[in-house]
Amino acid sequence: MRKIGAKQRPAVVVSRADYQRQRPDVILLAVTSDALVFDADEPGPDDDLRLQFEALSQFSVEEKKIARVVIDGLILKHTTQRSATAAEAR
Repeated sequence: MRKIGAKQRPAVVVSRADYQRQRPDVILLAVTSDALVFDADEPGPDDDLRLQFEALSQFSVEEKKIARVVIDGLILKHTTQRSATAAEAR
């Protein structure tokens, strides 16, 4: 599990000098696996919730179902309140 604020390290580390002696025609790029897998514009959890969502990945299938129901309920409540506030403003 990755810690919040932890420095992201390249997925593969190769000594540039050693590699360029063998393959001078190749340019090495240091990128994280996250950068390769996830789109930069892809939404993710805020930093203040990231640890909680990472903890959810350790839950059993049944615990994940319960967590999903709770989160869906919170989202529905928020959406309903926001819609009611917008309707009152009209």
